[in-house]
Amino acid sequence: MTELVIQLGKKFQYLRLSKIILFSCMLLLIAFEQTRELFLSSASDAYIAVSTFVGATLLVFVLLEKKISTYKVIFKKIKN
Repeated sequence: MTELVIQLGKKFQYLRLSKIILFSCMLLLIAFEQTRELFLSSASDAYIAVSTFVGATLLVFVLLEKKISTYKVIFKKIKN
């Protein structure tokens, strides 16, 4: 898997350039007071939204796993 990532990195050199450009744009946004406030507030809103989504998704899967394991126990008792 690591070799595949290394080969893809060598093949697509422009991806490195796009990362550098993106990082430079982020630094420019932070450089000015008005855009800094906008950037930080939108970044914090995005962080909260993603964290909430991940937490809700984990909760759903944990509850489903618990329910499925409960059904497995019940079916084992019925078979015996």
